[in-house]
Amino acid sequence: MDKGGKTKVDFGSQRVNTAEKQPRVRELFDRVAKKYDLMNDAMSLGLHRLWKREMVRKMAPQKHELLWDVAGGSGDVAFRFLKAGGKMATITDISSKMLEVGYSRALAKGLRDRSVFIEDDMENSSLESQQFHCATCAWGLRNATSPIRALQEIYRCLRFGGRFFAIEFAPVPEAAIAPIYQLWCSRVVPYLGAKIANDRESYLYLTESIRRFLTPSELQKAIGDAGFQNHRHASLAGGIAGLHWGWKL
Repeated sequence: MDKGGKTKVDFGSQRVNTAEKQPRVRELFDRVAKKYDLMNDAMSLGLHRLWKREMVRKMAPQKHELLWDVAGGSGDVAFRFLKAGGKMATITDISSKMLEVGYSRALAKGLRDRSVFIEDDMENSSLESQQFHCATCAWGLRNATSPIRALQEIYRCLRFGGRFFAIEFAPVPEAAIAPIYQLWCSRVVPYLGAKIANDRESYLYLTESIRRFLTPSELQKAIGDAGFQNHRHASLAGGIAGLHWGWKL
């Protein structure tokens, strides 16, 4: 609780009332939706593709399985799940513009009949309990007002034996690459945001949200606190990001 008695949360470098964060996040992703995947390529030098591939490999989708791709509007993870053998994917996001991008991509890939797009709040989801075999969230948890609440909702919607996978950037990577990483986040990413997405401020927020987010160990603890068992994480690219997973048992 900040001065004045109001509960505040981080929104990039700002402190805002809890009720303000979600509308701001929605507006931000509505603005960058059309350039979102292109910016992911630029910001990670294409590494996000390898990380998502590894996540889906660990998930090992089966032909009867249903996926909830949380905050996955563009459909990138969901489409990988479907191509790897999964049955159906439900993609949710608070940004209608991100969902429009994903819907168009599903049509282009011939995956529309195996994908469902829903505008939904991951912290207070409208989805039914215990309906999914798998859930994924790639770089979405740090945009939640309460990551632990989002994790609890994911846990609720998974079936017994269901598995959850997440990828998140880490605030501080391994010491050897930390200076380069900090320079990349503070200078290069906002520059790319301005040049590619014509939106420097949104990418300033995204880099600052990384700096202020949970460490991999803290996130792993939060996953356990939400109820997941056998939860673990693996470092990616020298600690730039982490792959996290756990089971509902």
